[in-house]
Formats: sequence, C-alpha cells, structure tokens
Amino acid sequence: MKSLCAIFLIFACCAVAAAQATDNPCPVGDCDCLHRKAEAARKLQHFRTAVEKYQALAVCDPARKTWADQQVVAVFDEVEALRQQADKANKSAQTEKKRAEKALSDLRATLTDVVRLQMREADELIRLLRYDEALEKCLAAAKTKAGADLIRLRVQDVAFVHTETNQCTRAARALDSFRIAYPDTTRTGLLSALRRLNPAHYDSLQRRYYPDMVLVPGGPFRMGCDSVRDCVEDNDEGKCECPPDETLHEVTLDSFRMARTETTVWQYYLYARSTGADMEKPSWGLQGDHPVVNINWHDALRYANWLSERRQQLPVAYNPEGETNDKIWPKGLKTRGFRLPTEAEWEYAARGGPRNRSYRYAGANEVDSVAWYGTNSDGHTQPTGRKWANELGLYDMSGNVWEWCWDWYGDYFEITIPYKLDFSGDKEINPLGPSDGSYRVLRGGGWDYVAEDCRSADRSHNHPDDRYRNDGFRLVCLP
Repeated sequence: MKSLCAIFLIFACCAVAAAQATDNPCPVGDCDCLHRKAEAARKLQHFRTAVEKYQALAVCDPARKTWADQQVVAVFDEVEALRQQADKANKSAQTEKKRAEKALSDLRATLTDVVRLQMREADELIRLLRYDEALEKCLAAAKTKAGADLIRLRVQDVAFVHTETNQCTRAARALDSFRIAYPDTTRTGLLSALRRLNPAHYDSLQRRYYPDMVLVPGGPFRMGCDSVRDCVEDNDEGKCECPPDETLHEVTLDSFRMARTETTVWQYYLYARSTGADMEKPSWGLQGDHPVVNINWHDALRYANWLSERRQQLPVAYNPEGETNDKIWPKGLKTRGFRLPTEAEWEYAARGGPRNRSYRYAGANEVDSVAWYGTNSDGHTQPTGRKWANELGLYDMSGNVWEWCWDWYGDYFEITIPYKLDFSGDKEINPLGPSDGSYRVLRGGGWDYVAEDCRSADRSHNHPDDRYRNDGFRLVCLP
C-alpha cells in the first residue's frame, strides 16, 4: 500500500512540474525559454499553449520565425491527425456498438424463439391435462428473461384450471411464482386476477372449459327419415329405404340453446377433478380438445347438474336418485338448468333448426365434410370443431362420438309422458319420448361407425348404465 501511494505521489509531482513548465511566464526577451515551453506544451498535447509560445518565439527571435511558423503548421497537422484518429475510433466504436446491439437483438430473438418452442410444448402438455409439467416448462422458460407475455398466458391457463377444480392454493402458488398479484385465494379473488391479467385470453379459457351455447330458434320440422334424403341403401337388393324406427312425422319445438361442440375432455375434466367422479381413459389417452367418451347416461346428468351450479348458479335439472322420468326430471322442459337434449331437440338442431337445408348429414350431403367416422377418423376421436359446422354453427352433430339424449328408446308413437306432451292435430309439440324403457337414445354416429350412422335421422341406443368408447354427449338449456 505504501509503495502504491509513493508511485501515485511521483506521478502527481511530475504532472505539477509539467504544468509549471508550460504555465510559468518567461522573462522578457528570453527566447530560449519560449522555445522550451513551446516544445514542452507540444509534448503534453497542450496544443493551444504550444502555438502561442511558437508565435511569441517568432516575434522574440526573427531568425527563428520561419522555423517557428513551420512548427505552428506542424502542430495544426498533429491536431488534424488526432482528430481523424478520434473520428476513426468513434466510427469504430459506433460500428462495434451497432454490432453489439444487433448481437443482443439476435440473442433476444433467439431466446424468444426458444421460449415460443417451450410454450408450444407447454400447450401440448395442457392439451394432455399435464398441468404441473406445463408449469415447470413456464418456470424453465422464465429463466431466459424473454417472452414474458407468452409465458404468462400459459400460467394463466394453469392457474385457471387449478382455480376451477377447487385447488385455489395451487393456483395462488402458480401466480406467486411469476409475481402475479391477486386480492385473495378465494375462487372469486383468483378469477378476478386472472381476468385482469389478460381479458381476451381469459374469455378464451371460459370458452374452452365451459360449453359455448348457441341459440336454436323454435319451430316445426319433419322428424325422421325422408325416403329421398335419408334412406339407407340395401346392398343385397339395391333399394334405398328408411329404417323402420325412423318414421317421418311432424314435430314442433320451443326455442332452446345447445352447446356448440360435444362436451370435451377439458370440460369434463373440471367436473371430474372437482367432484372426484370417474374419468376413464380411452386407449388413445385423454386429450383436452377431443370429445369425452366412456360416459354413461347418468354421468351426463350429473355433469349437467354440476355445470348448472358452477357456471350460472342455476337450479339443477335432475334428481339422479329418481327411478322414473318424472322423478328424475321433475320440472321437465321448464328446467332452467343445463340438461340433455330430447331426441326431437337433437334432430331439430342437427338439421339446422329453422335454417334447415334438407341435408342428409348435419351441415352437408357429403359426410367427409362434416363428420369423423370409420373411414377418416384414424381409429379414434378427433378434436371438436375441425369439420364444417351446420347451419346453426353446431359442430360434430354428425360423427366423432354418439351423443346421449334424454329419451328412452322406442317407437316414435309409443305412449309418451302424458303431462309433458301436447298435441295440435297430428303434430307433436315438445315430445319427450316413451315413459319408460330399457335403453336411452344415442344420436349422431361415431368415429368407428359407417357413414349411414352419421345421418341426422339415424337412431341408436345403449343401456343408461353402460360406458363405451364411442359415447359422449352435449348439453342444452333454456334460451
């Protein structure tokens, strides 16, 4: 330390001595002094002082005037050289600065691309219901300090699902990991924070995890098989005839709303995780954007009740412990809560309601345009909403999965629940099907069935207790 102080003191003394050598005035007429001070100032690059001394020397000693003038010119040349050198250094520094800025920009773009790739992986994990792994992807991506907005969207996904499956503490921890504020850890508090985080994305999550209901204006229609439009060809005889259980008849319905898509795995997952209900995995796995399968008729009723309470706090439609139709569904069509469609409502909606264009399938005469079925499904369900919608904007009314309806399966003209069926001439008004039976109706065809089963008129049935990999559902409610 002492040696460093000594060195510093020596340099300081030298600097003071140099300054004194150039600043102290020379005695009048001492031309050699002016010469020495000019040279000293020049070495110290005190160019202004050096020029002044050279000019004074030229006046003091005319014999050295020419030399002194040359030195003044030389000093100006040195100054110009230094200026050019400084400009070059400045340009070089600017070039290096631009190069560094570009490198930094490229690095940020690369990191953003990395984050974008990681978020695509997170999206796939969310689609497969692997929310904890998706959150880990987000945490890893956050270390890059890039793509913050992309990451927060996926955190919003995970926190939303945890909140809606009664895991508010886990939702809060996810938000804490990314310093996202929330008023409290109640469902209301967390949802309000998630809505503020990104309102547009919050709305998309609502549409993903809850059914988007489409208005189906009421009116009359011809239910059943039209011999020209809906007939099924007999390969043995080459005839095209209507199946015996698809008798054509007139029906009039009140308005209602129907889910735009079949109930998805994402939507049913909220219910199953919240209530502990079974969610049987098909051989192709649980994929959020696919229709849920392995659902029996009773499962669909319980989901409808849960959705009524969770979504809009509506009175539930069903009493699952009831043994007869009027005990299971005591208020019938006056029910405000979510419910299964009647068979008549289902077919009316499949045909496009009042916008019906008399298609064979729901939305087209070409089955491949609107349906996933045995020929094009690749051996499993497909994401909902990928084929053409029908006239009302409803997807997959033909194909993908069979959809449960309220009705017992039977002939259209079997005795119907008396107090729920009205007649106007020979037209049925809001029919609910037979008063009892062994099987409940399924409609729409499925991913491993033939095209004829995807006709809007086609009917099928299963025991209400049975679960199959082809069977799903969608819900309706009052308008």
